[in-house]
Amino acid sequence: MRILEVDSAIDRCREHLQCCGSQKEHIEAYLTQYLLVLIYANFEKKIKEIITDKLACTCNMLVKSYIEPSVDDAIKKISMEELKKFVARRFGKPHRDKIKKDSSLTLQVEIYYGNIINNRHMTSHGSGSSMTFLDLVNFYEEAHKVLDALSNI
Repeated sequence: MRILEVDSAIDRCREHLQCCGSQKEHIEAYLTQYLLVLIYANFEKKIKEIITDKLACTCNMLVKSYIEPSVDDAIKKISMEELKKFVARRFGKPHRDKIKKDSSLTLQVEIYYGNIINNRHMTSHGSGSSMTFLDLVNFYEEAHKVLDALSNI
């Protein structure tokens, strides 16, 4: 699931870095950290939208009332493991198993997704990230597939 805001920001950052040249490593680091935060925020937003859309499909008010309060909790921790746990707890193990069996979720996709999540945490909580712009772009190219898998439950 491509995210237009993220794709546009990546393109703008790429253009800026190409015009500045490699002598501006600190600018690359700042732009990469900016993108980490932007990608994470958009992943959170999309995950919430996906879950909310799933709730809209049910007419059962008991199901909605059970799941709705936990949507915000679900997006506080968006690691792969936490997403799988949330899906299992709120939608049932068959849906979690569907995510586990999704062929687009290769180990590489999960690792790249995790790299973005972990590096965003390091950026936001003080220690910073050593991820390069090119690494982040490559990771994002695969990591957004997690959103596709989640939307297919």
